[in-house]
Amino acid sequence: MNKGLAIIEVSDGETRSVFIDQDAVECARLNARTKRRVSVATAKRDAEAQKRRKAEDQAEKRKEYTVNTMLHVLLRCLIIVGAVWGCAAGMIHPVISIPVVVICLCSACLRLGAWLERRDDNG
Repeated sequence: MNKGLAIIEVSDGETRSVFIDQDAVECARLNARTKRRVSVATAKRDAEAQKRRKAEDQAEKRKEYTVNTMLHVLLRCLIIVGAVWGCAAGMIHPVISIPVVVICLCSACLRLGAWLERRDDNG
């Protein structure tokens, strides 16, 4: 008990003192440093986990958008084939078939172009 921290309070009627050993002070300092280091490491780990989750969510959204785009284009192509086949078979009048084909073709091309643009933006 040679080294340490002494706190002495002197008042009119009494004197109070507290002695804190140097080992206790060093332990408290080391514990505080350890807690800071652990909290920084935890914050860093949480930030990396959040970044990874965000990247996984974006990848999942891209995959879902790709599937939806391909289904959209496939459905429009089926409608075009059906309209052309119906017109060729004489079941649908060309006045109805041609606008349906043009509208479906435009819709499929727009969606495919938007998908290609988004794919190029993502790398």
